[in-house]
Amino acid sequence: MSPALHKLEDIIKLILAGPFISSLFGALIGAAVLQFIDKDTAVYLSVVQAWWFGDALGLIIGTPIILALLYRVKQDIKPFNHVDLIVACLSFSVFLMLFVAKNGLFFGVLITPTLLIPSMLYLAARTDLRYTAIAVAIFSFAVAMLISAGKNPFGDIPANLTILHAQEFIATLSFACLGFAVLIARIRDNKRELEERVAIRTSELQLLNQKLEQLSTTDGLTGIANRRRFDEVLELEWALANRTQQPITLAILDIDWFKLYNDHYGHQAGDECLRRVSAVMADNVCRTGDLVARYGGEEFVFITPGMDSQHALKVLERICKEVQALAIPHEESTFGCVTVSIGVTSMTPQSVQNANMLIKVADEALYEAKNQGRNKIVFKYPIN
Repeated sequence: MSPALHKLEDIIKLILAGPFISSLFGALIGAAVLQFIDKDTAVYLSVVQAWWFGDALGLIIGTPIILALLYRVKQDIKPFNHVDLIVACLSFSVFLMLFVAKNGLFFGVLITPTLLIPSMLYLAARTDLRYTAIAVAIFSFAVAMLISAGKNPFGDIPANLTILHAQEFIATLSFACLGFAVLIARIRDNKRELEERVAIRTSELQLLNQKLEQLSTTDGLTGIANRRRFDEVLELEWALANRTQQPITLAILDIDWFKLYNDHYGHQAGDECLRRVSAVMADNVCRTGDLVARYGGEEFVFITPGMDSQHALKVLERICKEVQALAIPHEESTFGCVTVSIGVTSMTPQSVQNANMLIKVADEALYEAKNQGRNKIVFKYPIN
């Protein structure tokens, strides 16, 4: 059993172990001792009943309060609202009627403590075990005070029956309210655990979706953006440049005589060549908003918004030099090593144009670079 009493089975175990078993065992022994000491003591079973009920009620009322104060369990209790105020006023009104009533009658209407059970259950549902146990203790004490004051809240019956009804009422109140408080607390815990699990699963799904999105927009061989990502970014940057009237530069890079390289050195060497060239591009194109992508085969693209053509050409010249500086052997090349040709263009979008014009002009510039002997950069202005 958990000392915090945060499960319904904890309350059941407490009741069985305490009020039912321990109290009964103590009452049986205590009554036997009294009978042995004083032969004039009341009937043995009557002593057992009085002892057992009194001890059991003390355990039922007192134990949950002590445990709830010692082992607090965090509960999500909602702020005070107008319904709470209405219930409090009705409960106070019933209690006043109980206090004024004589033998349970208030202007001829029977008023008993049982009428306050719904209010106590409402309190159990709205708060937690700690407040419920304290409320049960206070209300049990109030019923005892009413009986002591001669109000007879359970009707005009003998004193022994009044006490018996009070004990039965307090036991019923305690079992119902404490059990209900624990049950509601368990429901809250389950709800909170479910919400936490849903939040964790949602976070995991979001992370997985991000990874899947990244995989779907990343070239598996080189690790840079793929054609799909390039198409998305080009459309977005074109629209932004059109609104802001800023230039957008596009370059297409092609590895010279790559098919011959692949045929001569093999596909594994060709893949490694692609990775090394893409790494050079990624190292040099690193501004926020710039994009390097594999366009297809041995072709790569470079988008840079808001960069003037002169600055773009300097970046591309550095890429050309660094690729050649890699000194990757290429016997089928005029230069003896792997080189690249680049076609580049830059323009400020107009409303009558579209992004495909950038690709078309850059591709034409790349074609000219190849015709001029390769390992060159050709800049071409678009024709409006």
